[in-house]
Amino acid sequence: LARRLLVVFQLCTTDLVRMYLIMRRFDAVIVPGMGVMEAGWMKPGSFAAPLLMTTAAARLARVQVALVSIGAGAANRRSTRTLLRWTLRLSTYRSFRDAHSRSAADGFGVRCLSDDVYPDLVFGRDPLPEPANRKQQKVVGIGLIKYRAAFSDDEPTRRDAIAAEYHRVITAFVDWLLDQNVEVVLLTGDRKDDETANLVHENISQHRSTKLVRIARSRSFDDLLKLVIGIDYMIGSRYHNIVAAVLATTPVVSINYMHKNAELM
Repeated sequence: LARRLLVVFQLCTTDLVRMYLIMRRFDAVIVPGMGVMEAGWMKPGSFAAPLLMTTAAARLARVQVALVSIGAGAANRRSTRTLLRWTLRLSTYRSFRDAHSRSAADGFGVRCLSDDVYPDLVFGRDPLPEPANRKQQKVVGIGLIKYRAAFSDDEPTRRDAIAAEYHRVITAFVDWLLDQNVEVVLLTGDRKDDETANLVHENISQHRSTKLVRIARSRSFDDLLKLVIGIDYMIGSRYHNIVAAVLATTPVVSINYMHKNAELM
């Protein structure tokens, strides 16, 4: 309790004052896209509290705050819902990237159903040019994801079982693609996904040549987009993989783990 009170005191004094002094320099603050309100089991202090402090400081400094095409999801912690609710209330403008995000935000206790729905701002990017020389051999990208607790309120044992089944099925699918003489690229969308890519690659290498399968790590969305443009088909899990495929007009199958994947498709 003492630790929590100390965190609250810090947020409401040091952080709020510091953010207020920063906000006085600006005319407006824009939060562009992203799943800033995909709370899940997010702890209040991890992101929800700093976001509220930023919004509150801006309004105290008479600065407009716009939440533009943001993503949202159910918040399972009451304290997190409270912080996100006040962030929404204090914002000057709100729009959401899909109808599900708007409904989820409405569930925080703020009337959002009349707010605008616009595509994620990433779709305003200029498309990259097609690669000059494509391989004759078909190339399939497998967009991997490391299963995280934040995506579900399942019990830890169930999460472990789902993660193990995901690895098993993906490995079997890559095996099948290699049997069809298809080149396979294991794609990541976050540094966390490296672990999953390595695990799948190691499982494959135990019983066959990995000449036609490789890992292509990306450290930015631009990296990922350039990789996706060079493949023929994508089977993706992480949302970033799906977004990149859509932007590159690459045929894509989404293995959904959240509503945002289905909404995007």
